[in-house]
Amino acid sequence: MENKLGYIPKDQRKKILLIADDLRVFSGVATIARALVTDTCHHYNYVAIGGAINHPDAGKRLDLSADTSKVSGVEDASVFLYPVSGYGDANLIRTLLKTEKPDAILFISDPRYYE
Repeated sequence: MENKLGYIPKDQRKKILLIADDLRVFSGVATIARALVTDTCHHYNYVAIGGAINHPDAGKRLDLSADTSKVSGVEDASVFLYPVSGYGDANLIRTLLKTEKPDAILFISDPRYYE
């Protein structure tokens, strides 16, 4: 939906590396992260590191763009998820910085889990 207020074409959007709970789960952190992504996917492209305890999809790269488009009404949403156990490690972050080349990093977590 190009009529969404402040719409930016996909190829002109900044890319955000989001580090949070897996966007597909129902934790408080995931709910906030999911709302942020669906409400701003017409402004930004997202690459998300989706954490969970002993994540069954760890090591995969999942394209959530179509699902995000359905929920948000933005036809060209770009959302990719890297599921991990925990919040990933330094090597994963370095690899994603090099391959995905994000313009910004956003980390959302429950402060009880900061190390």
